[in-house]
Amino acid sequence: MRAPPCVIRTPLLIRWPGRPPGRVVRRTSHYDLAPTLLTHLFGCSNPPSDYASGNDLFSNAQWEWLITASYRDFALVDPERVTLVLPAGYEIRDRTYRLEMHPTLPRDALRSAVQEMSRFYR
Repeated sequence: MRAPPCVIRTPLLIRWPGRPPGRVVRRTSHYDLAPTLLTHLFGCSNPPSDYASGNDLFSNAQWEWLITASYRDFALVDPERVTLVLPAGYEIRDRTYRLEMHPTLPRDALRSAVQEMSRFYR
């Protein structure tokens, strides 16, 4: 077993002066920090897609999928499964991180993820 759910589900607490306490319950990523900080703290007016893969944490933008990566492989996380792309192939795990025996590869989402990663990685 590779990355257990606790590795991709970690809490983040932010105290933001002038904002009431709140909770973000949708799926988010560390990729969302740059757009949030650059927009609200540094006043950047460019669209976040110019410089990041993430979304402003204070917006209601939803992720269809998230990318998690290491130096050897990456995973595509969507609401129903985790698709691990490994040097020797792939494996798909369900919501509880159990290996699916007869998975269907999410080709369109994987294509989009690779395209998004290629914007920043060479």
